[in-house]
Amino acid sequence: MAKKNDNAGGIFFWMLVGLLIILPIVPIAWIIYTLIKLYKWKKNQKYYPNQDISDFWLDNQEKIEFLESLNDFRTSKSNIDDLWATADNEGLPRNQDGSISNRRNRGKEINNQLNFENDIYDKSKRRLFYLREKPNDKWNYLKDYFVSYYGAIYALLFWFVAFYYSLKYFFKKPLLSVFEIYDKIFTERTEYFLALKENWELHTIYALSISAIVSLIVFYICKYLAGKFIFKNKYPEPPIVDYSNYDKY
Repeated sequence: MAKKNDNAGGIFFWMLVGLLIILPIVPIAWIIYTLIKLYKWKKNQKYYPNQDISDFWLDNQEKIEFLESLNDFRTSKSNIDDLWATADNEGLPRNQDGSISNRRNRGKEINNQLNFENDIYDKSKRRLFYLREKPNDKWNYLKDYFVSYYGAIYALLFWFVAFYYSLKYFFKKPLLSVFEIYDKIFTERTEYFLALKENWELHTIYALSISAIVSLIVFYICKYLAGKFIFKNKYPEPPIVDYSNYDKY
Protein backbone atom coordinates (compact mmCIF):
# COMPACT_ATOMS: atom_id res chain seq x y z
CA MET A 1 0.00 0.00 0.00
CA ALA A 2 2.83 2.35 0.93
CA LYS A 3 4.62 1.47 -2.31
CA LYS A 4 1.49 2.29 -4.32
CA ASN A 5 1.23 5.65 -2.57
CA ASP A 6 4.90 6.33 -3.29
CA ASN A 7 4.35 5.57 -6.99
CA ALA A 8 1.30 7.83 -7.11
CA GLY A 9 3.24 10.55 -5.34
CA GLY A 10 6.12 10.18 -7.80
CA ILE A 11 3.79 10.42 -10.80
CA PHE A 12 2.12 13.46 -9.30
CA PHE A 13 5.49 15.08 -8.64
CA TRP A 14 6.68 14.57 -12.20
CA MET A 15 3.37 15.85 -13.54
CA LEU A 16 3.96 19.00 -11.53
CA VAL A 17 7.52 19.22 -12.82
CA GLY A 18 6.22 18.85 -16.38
CA LEU A 19 3.72 21.66 -15.87
CA LEU A 20 6.41 23.82 -14.29
CA ILE A 21 8.51 23.34 -17.43
CA ILE A 22 5.67 23.73 -19.98
CA LEU A 23 3.76 26.70 -18.54
CA PRO A 24 6.73 29.11 -18.58
CA ILE A 25 6.83 28.59 -22.36
CA VAL A 26 3.75 30.84 -22.56
CA PRO A 27 5.71 34.14 -22.39
CA ILE A 28 8.25 32.77 -24.86
CA ALA A 29 5.39 31.94 -27.22
CA TRP A 30 4.00 35.47 -26.77
CA ILE A 31 7.42 36.96 -27.60
CA ILE A 32 7.74 34.88 -30.78
CA TYR A 33 4.14 35.64 -31.80
CA THR A 34 4.66 39.38 -31.17
CA LEU A 35 7.83 39.48 -33.28
CA ILE A 36 6.16 37.63 -36.16
CA LYS A 37 3.14 39.95 -36.17
CA LEU A 38 5.39 43.02 -35.83
CA TYR A 39 7.43 41.91 -38.84
CA LYS A 40 4.33 41.29 -40.95
CA TRP A 41 2.73 44.56 -39.81
CA LYS A 42 5.82 46.59 -40.75
CA LYS A 43 6.23 44.69 -44.01
CA ASN A 44 2.64 45.36 -45.16
CA GLN A 45 2.26 48.84 -43.66
CA LYS A 46 4.55 50.37 -46.29
CA TYR A 47 2.03 49.52 -49.03
CA TYR A 48 -0.49 51.93 -47.48
CA PRO A 49 1.49 55.18 -47.06
CA ASN A 50 -1.40 57.66 -47.29
CA GLN A 51 -3.45 56.04 -44.53
CA ASP A 52 -6.72 56.72 -46.33
CA ILE A 53 -9.29 54.78 -48.34
CA SER A 54 -7.46 55.33 -51.63
CA ASP A 55 -4.64 53.11 -50.34
CA PHE A 56 -7.00 50.13 -50.34
CA TRP A 57 -9.13 51.05 -53.34
CA LEU A 58 -9.25 49.50 -56.81
CA ASP A 59 -6.58 50.57 -59.26
CA ASN A 60 -7.52 51.86 -62.73
CA GLN A 61 -7.40 48.44 -64.37
CA GLU A 62 -9.58 46.94 -61.65
CA LYS A 63 -12.09 49.76 -62.05
CA ILE A 64 -12.40 48.90 -65.74
CA GLU A 65 -12.80 45.22 -64.85
CA PHE A 66 -15.46 46.14 -62.31
CA LEU A 67 -17.52 47.99 -64.93
CA GLU A 68 -17.08 45.17 -67.45
CA SER A 69 -18.06 42.54 -64.89
CA LEU A 70 -21.06 44.58 -63.79
CA ASN A 71 -22.20 45.01 -67.38
CA ASP A 72 -21.72 41.29 -68.15
CA PHE A 73 -23.56 40.38 -64.96
CA ARG A 74 -26.56 42.56 -65.72
CA THR A 75 -26.68 41.66 -69.41
CA SER A 76 -26.44 37.91 -68.84
CA LYS A 77 -29.09 38.10 -66.09
CA SER A 78 -31.44 39.94 -68.45
CA ASN A 79 -30.74 37.47 -71.27
CA ILE A 80 -31.41 34.50 -68.98
CA ASP A 81 -34.75 35.98 -67.91
CA ASP A 82 -35.66 36.63 -71.56
CA LEU A 83 -34.79 33.06 -72.58
CA TRP A 84 -36.99 31.60 -69.84
CA ALA A 85 -39.80 33.95 -70.86
CA THR A 86 -39.39 32.85 -74.48
CA ALA A 87 -39.62 29.20 -73.46
CA ASP A 88 -42.83 29.95 -71.55
CA ASN A 89 -44.34 31.95 -74.42
CA GLU A 90 -43.54 29.22 -76.95
CA GLY A 91 -44.91 26.52 -74.67
CA LEU A 92 -41.76 24.40 -74.73
CA PRO A 93 -42.12 21.16 -72.73
CA ARG A 94 -40.41 20.90 -69.34
CA ASN A 95 -38.70 18.10 -67.47
CA GLN A 96 -39.86 17.03 -64.01
CA ASP A 97 -37.26 19.29 -62.37
CA GLY A 98 -38.59 22.33 -64.27
CA SER A 99 -35.77 22.55 -66.81
CA ILE A 100 -36.49 22.90 -70.52
CA SER A 101 -36.75 19.60 -72.36
CA ASN A 102 -34.41 18.81 -75.26
CA ARG A 103 -37.06 16.77 -77.06
CA ARG A 104 -37.53 19.61 -79.53
CA ASN A 105 -34.81 21.38 -81.49
CA ARG A 106 -36.09 24.68 -80.17
CA GLY A 107 -35.64 23.39 -76.63
CA LYS A 108 -32.05 22.38 -77.40
CA GLU A 109 -31.40 25.81 -78.89
CA ILE A 110 -32.76 27.61 -75.81
CA ASN A 111 -30.78 25.33 -73.48
CA ASN A 112 -27.54 25.99 -75.38
CA GLN A 113 -28.14 29.72 -75.10
CA LEU A 114 -28.97 29.35 -71.40
CA ASN A 115 -25.75 27.42 -70.78
CA PHE A 116 -23.76 30.13 -72.55
CA GLU A 117 -25.43 32.96 -70.61
CA ASN A 118 -25.22 31.09 -67.28
CA ASP A 119 -21.49 30.63 -67.78
CA ILE A 120 -21.04 34.37 -68.35
CA TYR A 121 -23.32 35.11 -65.41
CA ASP A 122 -21.38 32.87 -63.01
CA LYS A 123 -17.95 34.15 -64.07
CA SER A 124 -18.96 37.82 -63.97
CA LYS A 125 -20.67 37.33 -60.60
CA ARG A 126 -17.55 35.79 -59.05
CA ARG A 127 -15.32 38.52 -60.43
CA LEU A 128 -17.77 41.25 -59.46
CA PHE A 129 -18.10 40.05 -55.88
CA TYR A 130 -14.32 39.70 -55.59
CA LEU A 131 -13.78 43.30 -56.73
CA ARG A 132 -16.62 44.59 -54.55
CA GLU A 133 -14.99 43.15 -51.44
CA LYS A 134 -11.33 43.66 -52.38
CA PRO A 135 -10.73 47.06 -50.68
CA ASN A 136 -12.39 45.85 -47.49
CA ASP A 137 -10.48 42.55 -47.63
CA LYS A 138 -7.16 44.42 -47.93
CA TRP A 139 -8.16 46.63 -45.02
CA ASN A 140 -9.06 43.63 -42.84
CA TYR A 141 -5.83 41.91 -43.87
CA LEU A 142 -3.74 44.82 -42.60
CA LYS A 143 -5.98 45.24 -39.56
CA ASP A 144 -5.39 41.64 -38.47
CA TYR A 145 -1.62 42.14 -38.31
CA PHE A 146 -1.96 45.38 -36.37
CA VAL A 147 -4.48 44.20 -33.77
CA SER A 148 -2.66 40.87 -33.29
CA TYR A 149 0.63 42.68 -32.71
CA TYR A 150 -1.04 45.22 -30.43
CA GLY A 151 -2.83 42.54 -28.41
CA ALA A 152 0.28 40.38 -28.11
CA ILE A 153 2.37 43.21 -26.65
CA TYR A 154 -0.11 43.79 -23.84
CA ALA A 155 -0.65 40.06 -23.35
CA LEU A 156 3.09 39.64 -22.80
CA LEU A 157 3.21 42.61 -20.43
CA PHE A 158 0.26 41.39 -18.38
CA TRP A 159 1.69 37.86 -18.22
CA PHE A 160 4.64 39.22 -16.25
CA VAL A 161 2.42 41.47 -14.14
CA ALA A 162 0.02 38.63 -13.31
CA PHE A 163 2.89 36.22 -12.63
CA TYR A 164 4.61 38.64 -10.28
CA TYR A 165 1.49 39.42 -8.26
CA SER A 166 0.43 35.76 -8.19
CA LEU A 167 3.81 34.79 -6.77
CA LYS A 168 3.57 37.67 -4.34
CA TYR A 169 0.23 36.31 -3.16
CA PHE A 170 1.53 32.76 -2.67
CA PHE A 171 5.11 33.53 -1.56
CA LYS A 172 6.61 36.28 0.58
CA LYS A 173 9.52 36.89 -1.78
CA PRO A 174 8.24 36.42 -5.35
CA LEU A 175 11.47 37.05 -7.26
CA LEU A 176 13.59 34.89 -4.97
CA SER A 177 10.98 32.14 -5.12
CA VAL A 178 11.41 31.87 -8.91
CA PHE A 179 15.11 31.04 -8.55
CA GLU A 180 14.45 28.64 -5.70
CA ILE A 181 11.69 26.84 -7.62
CA TYR A 182 13.93 26.00 -10.57
CA ASP A 183 16.89 25.33 -8.33
CA LYS A 184 14.69 22.81 -6.52
CA ILE A 185 13.59 21.18 -9.78
CA PHE A 186 16.96 20.85 -11.47
CA THR A 187 19.28 20.26 -8.51
CA GLU A 188 16.77 18.39 -6.29
CA ARG A 189 18.13 20.05 -3.18
CA THR A 190 16.24 19.29 0.01
CA GLU A 191 17.53 22.00 2.36
CA TYR A 192 15.35 24.77 3.72
CA PHE A 193 14.22 27.40 1.24
CA LEU A 194 14.05 31.09 2.12
CA ALA A 195 11.08 31.95 -0.07
CA LEU A 196 9.17 28.72 -0.58
CA LYS A 197 6.75 27.01 1.75
CA GLU A 198 4.59 23.89 1.84
CA ASN A 199 2.79 23.03 -1.42
CA TRP A 200 5.09 25.34 -3.37
CA GLU A 201 4.65 23.18 -6.47
CA LEU A 202 0.88 23.70 -6.63
CA HIS A 203 1.19 27.38 -5.78
CA THR A 204 3.68 27.85 -8.60
CA ILE A 205 1.40 26.09 -11.07
CA TYR A 206 -1.48 28.26 -9.88
CA ALA A 207 0.62 31.36 -10.51
CA LEU A 208 1.66 30.20 -13.98
CA SER A 209 -1.89 29.18 -14.89
CA ILE A 210 -3.34 32.49 -13.70
CA SER A 211 -0.71 34.34 -15.73
CA ALA A 212 -1.51 32.36 -18.88
CA ILE A 213 -5.27 32.91 -18.50
CA VAL A 214 -4.88 36.63 -17.77
CA SER A 215 -2.58 37.14 -20.77
CA LEU A 216 -5.03 35.36 -23.07
CA ILE A 217 -7.97 37.46 -21.84
CA VAL A 218 -5.94 40.67 -22.23
CA PHE A 219 -4.91 39.61 -25.74
CA TYR A 220 -8.50 39.31 -26.99
CA ILE A 221 -9.67 42.46 -25.19
CA CYS A 222 -6.82 44.52 -26.64
CA LYS A 223 -7.35 43.03 -30.09
CA TYR A 224 -10.99 44.06 -29.98
CA LEU A 225 -10.26 47.58 -28.71
CA ALA A 226 -7.43 48.10 -31.19
CA GLY A 227 -9.64 47.06 -34.09
CA LYS A 228 -12.65 49.01 -32.87
CA PHE A 229 -10.92 52.31 -32.17
CA ILE A 230 -7.18 52.62 -32.83
CA PHE A 231 -6.89 51.02 -36.28
CA LYS A 232 -10.11 52.58 -37.57
CA ASN A 233 -8.88 56.03 -36.56
CA LYS A 234 -5.55 55.39 -38.24
CA TYR A 235 -6.93 53.75 -41.40
CA PRO A 236 -10.56 54.58 -42.38
CA GLU A 237 -12.52 51.49 -43.38
CA PRO A 238 -13.31 51.42 -47.13
CA PRO A 239 -16.92 50.80 -48.19
CA ILE A 240 -18.14 48.02 -50.45
CA VAL A 241 -17.51 48.94 -54.09
CA ASP A 242 -20.59 49.67 -56.19
CA TYR A 243 -21.49 51.65 -59.29
CA SER A 244 -21.96 54.88 -57.32
CA ASN A 245 -18.50 54.91 -55.72
CA TYR A 246 -16.17 52.73 -57.83
CA ASP A 247 -14.41 55.82 -59.26
CA LYS A 248 -14.62 57.94 -56.10
CA TYR A 249 -11.16 57.14 -54.74
